[in-house]
Amino acid sequence: MKKLIALLLVLVMALSCAACDKDEEKSDSGRKTKSYTAGEVKGDTYTNEYFEIECTLPDEWFYFSDEQIAKVQGYSQEMVGEGYAKILEQTGSAMEMYASEENTGMYTLNCLVEKIDSKKYTEKKYIEDSLSTIKTMLGSAGFDVTVCEVVTVDFAGEEHYGLRIEGSLSGASLYEQLVVMIEGDYLACITACSYVDDYTDDILDFFTAI
Repeated sequence: MKKLIALLLVLVMALSCAACDKDEEKSDSGRKTKSYTAGEVKGDTYTNEYFEIECTLPDEWFYFSDEQIAKVQGYSQEMVGEGYAKILEQTGSAMEMYASEENTGMYTLNCLVEKIDSKKYTEKKYIEDSLSTIKTMLGSAGFDVTVCEVVTVDFAGEEHYGLRIEGSLSGASLYEQLVVMIEGDYLACITACSYVDDYTDDILDFFTAI
């Protein structure tokens, strides 16, 4: 579990670094900018009305509490108390959902939201520009990368661009599937992680459109 969290932090850092150096490209999404409202967890369901998606967990999964996410991400309790929309405004990104399979901790799912300028790049451009940085940082973290490629993913009923990562960590197989969604000037990056066996597609299927 700790290894998966550590790898998650590497991915978050890599995405944040890559997003700081994008070439200008107009967005082809055609979507209008609107104020961001953070997603919420109620019971076994995470709902993000801004991106019009929700995630319902199976019985053997659980969501991290705000306090647990704060510990993983290094947020202060004061920041968490003001809400994820405020964290996003202050820092440019916010990990507003993290979930894990309870029995083994070998499968995780998270949603990172980032403030962007959608006139500069599309989902495809974001992923392509992040590719090299992510591969380098994963390698530096001890992850032996065998596959790191741009893919299209059928996610919550729509096709989006994402990143497929395969490799090993401490001798065990590890799989990552990232999906990005751009809405206005905000981007959501949903990441499914699977240790030993590849269940990332099944994990992403927890999400549906609303």
